[in-house]
Amino acid sequence: SSSSSSSLWVPPGSGAEGGAASVPPAPAKIDHKRAQYTAKRKARMGTIRNRSVPPLRPGVVDLLAAEFPHTEFVSNGGLASLADVEDRLARGSIGAMVGRAAINHPCSFAGADALWHDRGAPPALPSRGDVLREYVAYCAEEERRVAVFATPRALMALRRRLVAVP
Repeated sequence: SSSSSSSLWVPPGSGAEGGAASVPPAPAKIDHKRAQYTAKRKARMGTIRNRSVPPLRPGVVDLLAAEFPHTEFVSNGGLASLADVEDRLARGSIGAMVGRAAINHPCSFAGADALWHDRGAPPALPSRGDVLREYVAYCAEEERRVAVFATPRALMALRRRLVAVP
């Protein structure tokens, strides 16, 4: 009876029934990179699902602005262009929050300041080509500045950062 009190209980179906387990099971191998990738993918899918659940209802903001004219409302979500922002302002909102569209297509919102500042004609804006030429000159200057002390690997990392798209 003393041998049974010192034996280790093994769950049925583990292949070690009928006595003490002499060798502990090997720890499970965890592929951390795969687990991290799976977690990132699940989080990304949650973000994508959040874009449509709950559905956007900009008409509700219009109704609230009409019903409560003494209250200020700001539209948010589903605004893809400066024309959409102007439309929201014309319907009673005092402002509009733009996220992904401004990040993904910043040039389409270049004239936004004119909506909030009564300056008459909007200021002359540089073209995309002008902006790109200035950025290329900036990148070349950064590379010249860093090349003095950087290793080739660090220089390649700098180049990747300078051309990275958010």
